[in-house]
Amino acid sequence: MSKHRLFIFLLTFVAFISGLSLVSAQREIPALVKKVKPAVVVIYTYDSNGELLGQGSGFFVNAKGDVITNIHVLLGAYRGEVKTSQGESYFIKGVIGQDIEGDLVKIVLDISDKTFPYLRVCTSLPEDGERVVVIGHPLGLEQTVSDGIVSVVRYAPPLGQVIQITAPISPGSSGSPVVNMDGDVVGVVALMLGKGQSLNFAIPGEKIVNLKPRKIQALQEWTTVTGDEWLESAKGLFFSGLSILWEEDYEGALPYFEEAIKKNPDFAEAHYWLGWAYSMLGRHKEAIKVLKESIR
Repeated sequence: MSKHRLFIFLLTFVAFISGLSLVSAQREIPALVKKVKPAVVVIYTYDSNGELLGQGSGFFVNAKGDVITNIHVLLGAYRGEVKTSQGESYFIKGVIGQDIEGDLVKIVLDISDKTFPYLRVCTSLPEDGERVVVIGHPLGLEQTVSDGIVSVVRYAPPLGQVIQITAPISPGSSGSPVVNMDGDVVGVVALMLGKGQSLNFAIPGEKIVNLKPRKIQALQEWTTVTGDEWLESAKGLFFSGLSILWEEDYEGALPYFEEAIKKNPDFAEAHYWLGWAYSMLGRHKEAIKVLKESIR
C-alpha cells in the first residue's frame, strides 16, 4: 500500500472512530437522564400563612427518602413539601443534617414504609473537562436537563472549594444534582455568576458524605435558629441579595451585597452582583469600580 493510500485509510479510520464516539456520547445522555430523573425532586416552601415562599431542587440520597438540597432553599420556610418526578408529594418532617459553610442540608420526609430511587454520591473531585449533567427545576420548569463540562475546581471564599461548570443553571436550580456520566453525584448546584450561564458553581459531593447526623429538628424551628446564624454570615447575606435581585429589585439587593463584602472583602461573587445591580440602576461609575474588585 502506498503512503498516500495509507494516509487516506488512517484518516478515514480516525473519522469513523470519532463518529462512533460522538454517536455513543449522544446516546449516553438520554440513558443517563432516564436513570437519574426519578431521584430528583422539586421543593416548595411556604410561609406561616400558607403562601408559596419559594422553590428549589433536591434529590434522594438513600432508599428511606432523605433529601439533599441547599440551606438557602429552605430559609424562612414555615413548612415545606417535596414533589417527586412521579407526581407524589410529601411534607418535610424536619432537618437531620447541615453544613452551614457548604450551604447543604439533609431533610427527612413525613413518610413510612416506602422506598425511593436514590443517587450515589462520589467523594472524589471531578477532573477539569469532565462531562456532567444537571437535572433540576429552574424558573419553575420541572425536570429540566442541561449538560456541560467541569471548567475547573477552585477555591472561592466564603464557599470554600467549589466546582465550576458550564451546564446552564437558573434560579430554582439550587439543590440540583450535578452528575457524572456514571450517574453519580459529584456536586450540588449552589449559585450562578452572570447571565451568560457559563459561570456556575456546585458544592462538591464530598461535603454531602461528611454531613454529621443530628437529632431531627422541625423545619420551622430549624429555619428560625439557622436563619439568624445564616443571615449574619457573608454567604447568607449574599444569597439573600441574590433572591431579591432575581425579583428585579436591584435597589433592595444593594445593602445585602454591600454588607456581605464588609464581612468578607474577598467575596468576588458579591462584588460582581453588586456591580450588576448598580449597572441595572444606571449607576455605571459605581458598577465599574465594584466589578474591577470582582476580578482583581
